[in-house]
Amino acid sequence: DLEKSRTMFLRQLEDSASSTTDSSAFAQFLGYVVGAGSFALYTPIAFRVLRQKSADGLTLSTWWIKIASYVCSDIYNFTHGYPLSAWAETFVITLESLVV
Repeated sequence: DLEKSRTMFLRQLEDSASSTTDSSAFAQFLGYVVGAGSFALYTPIAFRVLRQKSADGLTLSTWWIKIASYVCSDIYNFTHGYPLSAWAETFVITLESLVV
């Protein structure tokens, strides 16, 4: 009876690991989707600035603060070894802010 319980426990553990892998893959995929969607945040502003060759109407200090905060977040995530899918959104926003 002890062997039967042990076998059932190991089977549940294997099923749980399989489920975790599926959830992890989905979470990673979702992270990249959100990161790709982040291009919509500052891309229109960046295109306008590049097209007009002017940043009239944008406050420089605001953009410096944004860039500093995004870079700090990127450095934190990178140094802690988090997967890019977990912080792709911030990385994309950092790049867009630098362009603007």
